[in-house]
Amino acid sequence: MNGQELTQVNRTLAVTGTFQPQAMLADADGDQIPDDYDAYPNDATRASKICFPITCSESDLITMAYEDLYPLEGDGDLNDYVTWGRSEEDVNAKGKIVKLRTYYQHVAKGTLLVHTFRLRFGAAATGAGLVRKVTGFTNVVTQTNATFSANDLKNGISVYNENSSQTSQSANNTNSITFKPGKKAALELTFNTPVARAEIGHAPYDPYIVLVNTAPLNLNFTETETHLPGKNSSILQILTSGSYPFSIVVPGIWHWQVETLDIRLSVKTGYLEYAAWVDSGGISFRDWYTKVTKTSAVYNNLPATGTLAGFINVIKNKYFILGVLLVLAVSLGVGFALKKRLSATVA
Repeated sequence: MNGQELTQVNRTLAVTGTFQPQAMLADADGDQIPDDYDAYPNDATRASKICFPITCSESDLITMAYEDLYPLEGDGDLNDYVTWGRSEEDVNAKGKIVKLRTYYQHVAKGTLLVHTFRLRFGAAATGAGLVRKVTGFTNVVTQTNATFSANDLKNGISVYNENSSQTSQSANNTNSITFKPGKKAALELTFNTPVARAEIGHAPYDPYIVLVNTAPLNLNFTETETHLPGKNSSILQILTSGSYPFSIVVPGIWHWQVETLDIRLSVKTGYLEYAAWVDSGGISFRDWYTKVTKTSAVYNNLPATGTLAGFINVIKNKYFILGVLLVLAVSLGVGFALKKRLSATVA
């Protein structure tokens, strides 16, 4: 028989052993995210948690520091309103944010003026329910609930429902003052419908202060807002190669300037590289905030025990990359910057 006469070949294969099909990965809530990878395996509305700045630890914080006289220059010490903060987001299987939690603690008020502290989501397309818990000076927790429309979120909501004189128990702006932390605020927003990233932006979102009372300085304006750089394009923006920001975000527990010592001036600053960092447009000296060059110029009475001390010790390594990104973003963001020279200056 040759190959041209071959029309069919029959073969029989035998496999020994027992066949066991691969088990399906468990998915208790049916959201198509396996339980092993699901932060909320029994909740189909949530699948993952995103924390800022790095982890969900209560000691994983950023420091936000503000000057409060925008558009006037002020004294440049960046301690008029200082707060620690962090945030968490619950995200569904489609990548949209379902819940958002932000945590703040007011830690310095280096001014006689009074502010409110607010949080804004400038592109919000849906409303949200809010649970606000404020921890007072004696650790008593006060809870309030509220409902906000999309327009409310766009215009900004109150973090504390109190002003800065009520949320701080010490100025914490000179080294003769023992550190006394202010009130804590925990906000949980549950959106009416899950929101896309573009609607709320990236953490820390848009936390800002509103100047309520300028009477101690005999100024003729109130309700002036100071935002983080790049967070509110509806207000006058000043950004030149020689400008300074009205506010900064620094990773970790940052030692802010003591009262009236201008962070920009070499004879007064505790951070000599700060001005050079600003002048470079954020390209050089990106870790300036880790290098205290004059200890007497910065507030040194922050607690140095327990988890806080451990957190401070790792700022220079674990948080170095994040710090570069955060501080660089603040300097390059199109936002509220403080010119070296303004015609109207208030000391």
